[in-house]
Amino acid sequence: MSELKVTGEVRHIHENVAPISIELTRGQRGAYGWSIKVYGEKMDDIIAEIEKADNKLREEYLEGGAR
Repeated sequence: MSELKVTGEVRHIHENVAPISIELTRGQRGAYGWSIKVYGEKMDDIIAEIEKADNKLREEYLEGGAR
């Protein structure tokens, strides 16, 4: 009797999800905060995108750029 071996990879693809999601909130006293979500396959790329977005938000909303 022959043996059948099946191998493969399961990938979950989220087509309706944007690669980057940022939620900006403003508190009652005018302070800003945010939540950053980045989707991807490579951890280093994800961390770099989070850092880039966080730095831009800090520049705009925490360092005198708040409107």
